[in-house]
Amino acid sequence: MTDRDDGFVAELKRRNMFRVAAGYIVCAWLALQVADVLFPAFGLPDSALRYVFGGLVVGFPLVLAFSWLFEVTPEGIKRESEIERDESIAPETGRRIERVTLAILAVAVAFFVVDRFVWSERATEPSGAPSIAVLPFADMSETGDQVWFSDGISEELLNLLSRIPELRVIGRTSSFQFKGQNLDLRTIADTLGVGSLLEGSVRRSGDALRVTAKLIDGGDGSELWSNQYDRTADDIFRVQEEIAAAVVEELRLELLGGEFERPLPANTQAHDLFLRGSYFADRRTPEDMRLALQLLSEAIDIDPDYAAARSKRASVYVNMGFLGTIQADSADVLSRTDIERALELDPTDPHILSRHAVTLGLIGWDWEEGQRLMQRALSLAPTDAVVTTNASILASAVGDVADAIRLASDAARWDPLNPLARGTLAYAYFVAGDFGRAEEAWLTALQYVPDNTFMWFRVSNVRMLAGDAEGALAAISPHASTFWGVAALPMIHHALGNERESTAAMTELIDRFGEANPLSVAEAYAYRGEVDEAFDWLERAYRDRITRVGYAKTNPLLANLSGDPRFDDLVARLGLE
Repeated sequence: MTDRDDGFVAELKRRNMFRVAAGYIVCAWLALQVADVLFPAFGLPDSALRYVFGGLVVGFPLVLAFSWLFEVTPEGIKRESEIERDESIAPETGRRIERVTLAILAVAVAFFVVDRFVWSERATEPSGAPSIAVLPFADMSETGDQVWFSDGISEELLNLLSRIPELRVIGRTSSFQFKGQNLDLRTIADTLGVGSLLEGSVRRSGDALRVTAKLIDGGDGSELWSNQYDRTADDIFRVQEEIAAAVVEELRLELLGGEFERPLPANTQAHDLFLRGSYFADRRTPEDMRLALQLLSEAIDIDPDYAAARSKRASVYVNMGFLGTIQADSADVLSRTDIERALELDPTDPHILSRHAVTLGLIGWDWEEGQRLMQRALSLAPTDAVVTTNASILASAVGDVADAIRLASDAARWDPLNPLARGTLAYAYFVAGDFGRAEEAWLTALQYVPDNTFMWFRVSNVRMLAGDAEGALAAISPHASTFWGVAALPMIHHALGNERESTAAMTELIDRFGEANPLSVAEAYAYRGEVDEAFDWLERAYRDRITRVGYAKTNPLLANLSGDPRFDDLVARLGLE
């Protein structure tokens, strides 16, 4: 190197060019890392990050040029040519640049560590288990009338993947929340707390079927795997298994037994009817459930051994009974018949097992057998939100409060946008007497189902029991004419000291709903301290086998009956002593 070259390098050092370049690179890298994390959260497209990178590249020579031509002095920024060498403070400025660069570098490293090893844990369980959400497949049929079919494929894929113990699969309710929303996939993955997403589309025309599927990395939105299947409708079950197997292979999991074992319907028409019935059943309105019942019954008529159809119809009967669409005792008998037959046909389905376990407990009062079946369901699908929700329901009824809270907390984590999972967690806290957390969980659930009057009834319950009768009245007032509003008012007015209003509300409750739901009358009398009347109505609920009477042992609204020999006798007859 010549003396001239040495002099030029020395001048670059004197003007802090190397320090400025290093500082700029560190700042640019930190800016890109922050943008990569925050841009998806604000719904910005991938191109926005490229614009940031381009701007930083353009800015690099400009910053170097500034450092060469100017110097920062105590009097402000001056051209370097205007400053005498003995007056220059460039060495001191260089040391400041070094300190600032080191500080920024420390921040950048800390950000990198937190992003990669703390925030990234949202995508897996603490054990490092991979996690996935199955998004509803898009209906690409020409007429757009096959949404029930595309939704059904998505749900069946979800159920297949849920049978893999090493894989945490987000529940259907949360995954389907994003249906029809054009959101960045990384944002969806972050919201659901998963490491990968499975999405796709279905095009069906007559018997011809085209299914596309893509496995997406939830961290950066990149495509891990994709495939297209051109088959006939009769091949849909094999296509589902091929997609699930490809996901298993891509995520480096082990499929026990080497294949998915499940009983399949013998008839394609029965399967279509099942998918249509499931689509309407999940909408939960009285009209939709009546249509679902018709479609599922037609499927069972064609294929009497269709276990999934019988299990789904059983859940429809339960929901119709709960909403009063059919008599509760009829709903109980019909649902129990279907679920028992479904279990005979497929004794390894964890959803069927857990539903039957709840039925055995809350309807049959055979808690021992119910808990045995529930443990079997949990062993088959320990991270399934449906199973853990049902397990929490059973645990709350028998008084295993700690287990109920743990199981419901797991369900809420695995299906975070599911109001039923949140409501089950709320009830577990309610049974535990933790009314603050119970209210918080029910209000969270109500964000997704704001018109659910039963949950508003429960919010009024916890506020009333916590001593906030005014708040209880405010919660239920918009729903005062509904069943649950009428059920709440006798207790709330009693808590407020409005005995005339409480008595009038009690009369309305008995006249309008006493015959259909005597347990609510028993709860109101018990809270008001009218013990004899409460026991009279509680016996009616027991005689009619009202489902909610199975919660009697742990029901906070019946607390005034505790210690009475008649209550101990009822608990013993329920098999809960």
